[in-house]
Amino acid sequence: MKTRKRKELPPAESRRWRTAVEVAALLGCSKATVQRFTSGMVAGVPRLPSVPRGSRARIWHIDAVEAWLAARQSE
Repeated sequence: MKTRKRKELPPAESRRWRTAVEVAALLGCSKATVQRFTSGMVAGVPRLPSVPRGSRARIWHIDAVEAWLAARQSE
């Protein structure tokens, strides 16, 4: 059986976007909670902006995540 080889991601420092795991580490929560913030499932919390990357995967622009986090901390 053949297995698919995935390309390695460039280092996070050289990218302007982050994966769900990286955003979760930045926010101090789980990957599932990041997905809940993104879909608007957490009451009283505005949606975390993201960009679709394929049919199910999403990426988060680091500037948008930092702005979202700053807005949440100022409340």
